[in-house]
Amino acid sequence: MRRQQTLLSLGMAYLLTGCFSQQVAPVPVVNVPVPKVVKETLIDLSITASNNKTPLSLQLFELKSNETFRTLDYFELMRGKESQLNGDLISRNKKILLPNTSINRKIKPSKEVHYYAVIASFKDVEENDKWRFITEIVPESTNTIHLTISQDNIINNNH
Repeated sequence: MRRQQTLLSLGMAYLLTGCFSQQVAPVPVVNVPVPKVVKETLIDLSITASNNKTPLSLQLFELKSNETFRTLDYFELMRGKESQLNGDLISRNKKILLPNTSINRKIKPSKEVHYYAVIASFKDVEENDKWRFITEIVPESTNTIHLTISQDNIINNNH
């Protein structure tokens, strides 16, 4: 008899639960357009002086192309005749790097910039490219440029 009461109680509980449960209306699905994320092109520039005893003049270039820049020698570039770069020059900045100091800049270049270059005014300019650094800029990303300037050399620390 106890068993019948237990079964009867369980059956009633089951039926009552079914009676009191409410139907939940389905949630409508709304297609909301996902906003397009536009990534910026950035240059994270860090230039550190190493073993320099005197201040050093640097010139920083934003370029459309590097072809003409690579063909010009040190003296042609230092004269500052932008016409020699055949329209490849977007901007040019001059900086003085003091001994045992650093230059740190965050640069947001225009969309036209495809190359970034640095030239250093060393006392003795040889026929090699130790006074010049150039790198391609990858669009829509952060381009990290870490350079060390010694007494006669630009060292790329990105490798």
